Amino acid sequence: MTELDRYRAKRRKAVAIPDKGGYDINSGQMNPEIYRKFAGLIAGTRLRSVYEPFAGSDGSSFQHFDAVGVSLYAHSLVCNHPRLVEADSTTTIPDYDYLFSGVMFHPPYFGSALLSDDDREISLISDEDEWVLEIEGVAAICMDIMLRDGFVCAVGRRYRHGGKEIKLDEWLATKIFHGMKVHEVWTSIPDIAIIMKFEE
Repeated sequence: MTELDRYRAKRRKAVAIPDKGGYDINSGQMNPEIYRKFAGLIAGTRLRSVYEPFAGSDGSSFQHFDAVGVSLYAHSLVCNHPRLVEADSTTTIPDYDYLFSGVMFHPPYFGSALLSDDDREISLISDEDEWVLEIEGVAAICMDIMLRDGFVCAVGRRYRHGGKEIKLDEWLATKIFHGMKVHEVWTSIPDIAIIMKFEE
């Protein structure tokens, strides 16, 4: 079975995440219940720590990890929350004393609405190959700073751009987190959360 087959099989049995609203999916936000469920998973790990390279400017994700005693270290280009670290996650390694138990990976989608006017903003990229290289680079940084028994929660969806269907979920599940396997899949339409861990 290929990793794509494995992912598709797990997607067919995906856990549906409840949607209680309170977010704007059209501005790049995702269902907060995904954060809450991932925080609960990380609460059972050794170091109870998460890195979020593409945090939203409002820092709303902190509350979900704080609620279960998980430390969150989050990068954002625009920071409207005192605990956000202003940094370009494509070039910056987190300044943190320990490895991370988890990574929350919800990148700006190629062709998505502009998320900020910062020159480093990934949503400004109009060339798909360049966008892929940037996201792959961030994934490589994430893997270098993770515990071997940690988890990645990669969130993506299927959408159309430039006349073609982009299967972002399948790409995230099989192409950039090398050496990791799909562990679980959660759905919150239209987003899909892929939980991955290193091969044992």
